[in-house]
Amino acid sequence: MPELPEVETIVGYLNDVLPGKRIKDIRIFREKNILSGAPSFQKELIGESFLNVTRRAKFLIFHLTDDKVVIAHLRMEGKYYFEEKDSSQKKHDILIYDFMDGSCLHYNDVRTFGTLELSNEKDYLKTPSLSSLGKEPFLISPEEFFSLLQKKGKHPIKQALLDQSLIVGIGNIYASEILFASQVNPRTPCKDIPFEKSDLILKETKRILFEAISQGGSTIRSYHPKEGISGKMQNELQVYGQANKPCPRCKTPIRRIFMNGRSTFYCPLCQKQPGHGIIIGVTGPIASGKSTVTSYLSEKGFVDLDSDRYAHESYEDKDVKKELKAHFPGAFSRGHLDRKKLLSIISKDEKKTLILNSIIHPYVYKRTEEEIKKHPEKNFVIDMPLLLASPFLDRCDFIIGVNAPLEVRKERLKERGVDIEKALKLNSSFPIKELKKAATIYLETTGSKEESRKILDSYAFLAGNKIL
Repeated sequence: MPELPEVETIVGYLNDVLPGKRIKDIRIFREKNILSGAPSFQKELIGESFLNVTRRAKFLIFHLTDDKVVIAHLRMEGKYYFEEKDSSQKKHDILIYDFMDGSCLHYNDVRTFGTLELSNEKDYLKTPSLSSLGKEPFLISPEEFFSLLQKKGKHPIKQALLDQSLIVGIGNIYASEILFASQVNPRTPCKDIPFEKSDLILKETKRILFEAISQGGSTIRSYHPKEGISGKMQNELQVYGQANKPCPRCKTPIRRIFMNGRSTFYCPLCQKQPGHGIIIGVTGPIASGKSTVTSYLSEKGFVDLDSDRYAHESYEDKDVKKELKAHFPGAFSRGHLDRKKLLSIISKDEKKTLILNSIIHPYVYKRTEEEIKKHPEKNFVIDMPLLLASPFLDRCDFIIGVNAPLEVRKERLKERGVDIEKALKLNSSFPIKELKKAATIYLETTGSKEESRKILDSYAFLAGNKIL
């Protein structure tokens, strides 16, 4: 979505071409986008002239004669482009303003999420779209900003920066850039940010937004400031869109996580998580060599958070037992759980496996969280086979994905003395493609344990920054 710098860039472009243009006709191709109603929008505006365009937050404000105002939001991919002569409808056009001199202005929106609303000079700031907005970042004082953050309490700072009722104009791109420049982890609760750090965040917000405006904003995917023109700020982005690339400061791989469904980029070392040290997640299919990696990290001082251990623990928990008995009565004999029977049941029915996971996993997550809170100054390694589907995926600063050829895994299972066929069947749907995509380090453990350790030692960002 275009953010403040991109919208400001569009304002400049529109003010170069629109003032004095008198509307001859308005062709509306998708009425749903006109919040105030298409018929009145056409009737009220035909014959009026554009005076100028201003901005409020991420909204474009078109000022016209007779005190008319059009409030417009581009949403995800909306864009305006001006044509001197060609007034033909283009694919994805929402509307076209036709002017008396033969020129026209197209509003084009591939995703069709953008909006337009007719108002007037007296009332437009009172409309629902604008009345609840916070202050512009350039107008807010350090003291006021700090006070607003404190009121957000436990909310992560990244979410606060995106809250348009707190401070306007910041979106996903610049929130990540601002927090990197301020060396603040995006998960940090607002209440834990001291005034000095809050002041720095505000200063970096203003600096980065000013720089972005001067560069014409960022061109991300299908967004452009105007048709055929690309902003240059995307060439200056430090972390956004840079997942697994070296941090500009310390060369540590940039991490991409999701917060409230939105991509967030940060450096695990420059922006350490509050309340504890580094968290490394280790995951992969059964018998892939995860324990070798976990042991290696444990020897380096990492606290081992072994999900398998917590899963075994859970079978002794009274609440878990109660749930298991209700769903798997056949796995109990004289009131005691027979794990072999339980394994036999779930190996034949995928739905039963999902039920078991829904019972066991909450206990595992709870125990993992408890252990992290017990050791606030420690680094952690989370050994979790189903990490990619867990809430801890986005808690990890690094992901080490571990895999091995099928024949190697079979040999390891044979050495463990387990039923190879059953073990592999239970793990047959492990998402290897997703693992490769998510992993900071993807390790193929085809050789000895010593060889795997040497490979881990070879990663300069680990040794050079003394994570280990």
